Amino acid sequence: MPIEGPVRELAVADLLQLLFLSRRSGRLIVSTETGAITLHMRDGALVGATGTGSELRLGRLLVQTGGATEAQVRGALEAQKAEPARPLGELLVNAGLVRKPEVERQLRFQIEETVLDLIRLREGQLRFEEGNGRRPSTIQVQLGTDVVLMNATRRLDELAEIVPANGAGDPLPRLAPPRGRVAPPLQLHAFEWEVLAAVDGRRTLPEIARSLGRGQVEVAKALYALAEAGVIEVGTGEAGERSGGERASLLGAIDRAIRAGDRTEAAALLMTLEAGDEGAPPNAETLVLRARVQALAGAWREARKSLERAIAIDPVLAEGYYHLARTAIALGDLAAASEALDVHHRLHDRSAARRDGAARMRDALAALRRSTEEAES
Repeated sequence: MPIEGPVRELAVADLLQLLFLSRRSGRLIVSTETGAITLHMRDGALVGATGTGSELRLGRLLVQTGGATEAQVRGALEAQKAEPARPLGELLVNAGLVRKPEVERQLRFQIEETVLDLIRLREGQLRFEEGNGRRPSTIQVQLGTDVVLMNATRRLDELAEIVPANGAGDPLPRLAPPRGRVAPPLQLHAFEWEVLAAVDGRRTLPEIARSLGRGQVEVAKALYALAEAGVIEVGTGEAGERSGGERASLLGAIDRAIRAGDRTEAAALLMTLEAGDEGAPPNAETLVLRARVQALAGAWREARKSLERAIAIDPVLAEGYYHLARTAIALGDLAAASEALDVHHRLHDRSAARRDGAARMRDALAALRRSTEEAES
């Protein structure tokens, strides 16, 4: 029988410890309002994490840390068409594009960061399903669940010492405004420069850490060193939560306007969003919304360009490939639509509505191909 219950009654850390002690194999599924995350276990050890946010996807981690290029990740996703059961990392290694130790390092990082996130949860639903674990692969990682939990607890304690306790959300760093005086030359370490380049006023501490492929404690130390130097300001958790909430509300309003077919309202809200992002690096999520607004106005070629830019920024953005398929169909490029749908399918989009829509598009394309072949005969 599966083990299941709410997070508030059966904490993730407690259940993981129980599964470790009983040497269970299977998958632990944690469902929240934003989607489901799965931890894979074999004989009580952690062997994988799937369903994570785009910033923790293997392809994104390899690109962000310089382990692979965007073109290489796209090529491996293309190769998965012929072998959909083979993991992305295995394909990259077998093609000689990425070293096996680098893939293993990122898979371990993926598991550790996922566990860190999950043990901080206060709401959600847990479910453990017994099984034989993940399919065998030439690239295997196996982490002791007790060690991962101990390290996650230690990192949370360290974060509590570094990050001020006031505020309820994650720290949100921003560049400090000019002080009206000549500042002394900055004496920063290489990693501090790297962290500073990632500060855009929108990403929180955990999001910056993942974009760099580094641990949150290490990034937190660098951020607060930059704050002490007067280079950045780190908002309270409440400020970060409020800023994120405002942006999320605006994103939701744009989405609703698009779905309602209100082109004027959608365009006006998009202008407000882009004005708030002025001066920040291009954002894949914003570009997808821009493409959807352009598509609503019938500007399909412009929409396609926006989506291609979004995918260039985030090559594992499932939503981007979904809308790229729609755009390609509208432009009559059925081969590109089929390719985008294949990539979308392999990326496991969290949205059930988009998954259903993609299935309908695939069926329609297949029916059109059959009709074309029958007409030719």
